Amino acid sequence: MSYVALDVATPKDALIAHYIIKRLDRKDIEYVVFSRSSTQTIQLLNLFGIEHILTGRYGYSLEEKYMATLEQERRILDYIMENGRPSVLWTHGNVAGVRTAYHLGIPIIYSNDTPHNEPVTRLTIPLATKLISPEAIPKCKWILKGLENEKIIQYRGTEEVTWVKEYLNVDRERILRKYIGEAPDRVIILRTLEYYASYSYGVRYELRKIVESISKYGKVVVIPRYGDERNRFGDIDNLVILDRPTLAVELIAASDMMISSGGTMAREAALLGIPSISYHFRDDIIKFLMGEGLPIKYIPKSMDIIEEVSRVMRDPERYRYDTRDIIEGYEEHIDIVIEEIEASL
Repeated sequence: MSYVALDVATPKDALIAHYIIKRLDRKDIEYVVFSRSSTQTIQLLNLFGIEHILTGRYGYSLEEKYMATLEQERRILDYIMENGRPSVLWTHGNVAGVRTAYHLGIPIIYSNDTPHNEPVTRLTIPLATKLISPEAIPKCKWILKGLENEKIIQYRGTEEVTWVKEYLNVDRERILRKYIGEAPDRVIILRTLEYYASYSYGVRYELRKIVESISKYGKVVVIPRYGDERNRFGDIDNLVILDRPTLAVELIAASDMMISSGGTMAREAALLGIPSISYHFRDDIIKFLMGEGLPIKYIPKSMDIIEEVSRVMRDPERYRYDTRDIIEGYEEHIDIVIEEIEASL
């Protein structure tokens, strides 16, 4: 049986896979989804109704990460030996999937926009058959990691463009009531740093101080990454901590401001025209969005974040952008993924 293996290890992987699967279904291309039980990944797959095969778990310490990778490699290998080899594997950077596919000679279509994730990219980028990456990231960053220039495919835009288009005009009250049970006049979304991830292992931010200060300007909605975060914020007034699967882009579209470490949700907010603060990353994608005139800022200091929130929340509509024309000028990386998958079948 000819099929495509989709390697899903994070919530963003699940979101991208959802849109890949829509295209594969239209073309009657068979696929299998390998999943990893980590930070809402399984919940999001279930939310989309995507059938998947659980092959991995999330490792927290460095030793656990390595052990979890070895375990997942074995489970993926066992599946392939029992069910046959996929024609191609799509990945967003899961070490276990990439290494297993490479060992078995399976072509690897690799979407990636995080060259700063050194531990993962060093282990995986050199093994890619094709790398699909935003043109905002210089090719030299991938070449220095061991990938040949001719294997790099660039596009203008960001990965988030594919799904953000669907949320440019939403029913704010309906969405807010769906997720937080009320529709406040002012809503600020906070996303915590992925501090157990390889790229930010051991990094901490004093977000509690920020939340305590900004909660007087609007309802603060925390989208947590880990279960222990409820203890960090639970006693603060005018705050909601989400405790169920959330399609974050939908909630962001109904909010007035986004504060995050600068990853997917920061980009989604900027593309939606929602004022966005990155307190950790100022990478090539953030710089690209800034250069496009989208409403995103890099603000690493707590007091400066609080000041910016105070300024914007006085009149949120004044700082909201209409981004439709900008987004229409971007390419969708999913188009390239499907082209490369079809070329490998």
